[in-house]
Amino acid sequence: MEKEILSDELYWALSLSALQMQHLDTCQHQSLLGYDRMDSSIVQHVKSYLATQQIHSEKEVKDRLYFYGNDLMYNQLFQQMAHGTDLLSDAEFTEMLEGQESVIDKKRLILARYYGSQLQQTGLVGYDISCYVMLCRLCTLCGYMTEEELTRRVLDIAQKAKKYFSTWTAFNKNVILGEQFVTASKTYYIQQSSFQGKLLSTYYQLMETVHLNDHPFHQNTWTA
Repeated sequence: MEKEILSDELYWALSLSALQMQHLDTCQHQSLLGYDRMDSSIVQHVKSYLATQQIHSEKEVKDRLYFYGNDLMYNQLFQQMAHGTDLLSDAEFTEMLEGQESVIDKKRLILARYYGSQLQQTGLVGYDISCYVMLCRLCTLCGYMTEEELTRRVLDIAQKAKKYFSTWTAFNKNVILGEQFVTASKTYYIQQSSFQGKLLSTYYQLMETVHLNDHPFHQNTWTA
């Protein structure tokens, strides 16, 4: 891939998806799309990933972006579950869990109850924003969106991120917790290990090179 010249603001905004993009495949963080659109194998890989998200057309892209961008995806679900379990006694919560038919819902309820107070102000907004930016980049790579629309959408949603977070550490923690909630990857021994998730190893790998100038989390435009 040829090296692209991105403005500091756009590079920072694109980096809101860096953790998830890197987890999907080795990402060229200083590029608009993250991957080489001339590489047919990577394009097919991305299309296969989008298919698992039930995204096959421009309309499905815009529908999904609307939900992510308006807190109607996983942030809303988390907030509803956290609110629904907040005032329950341990016995009442156990009874609620026993009434759930879905194992995933049981684990999500446990996560919502455990993290509800910690995430009272932010919910899982960071995770939804990260998904939004990632989806914009992937869908542009696959031809569902123009580069101009990608740039406009990413710069716009980035302003929302600044309302809730002021550091990469706080934002990325929210992304990791969001992935943990969505996949229900938490075990029931939550007090013994409160920070898990598939994205965590990717985060540590990225942080090993955080001192480099071209690192996605090196630049700080949070308060600019």
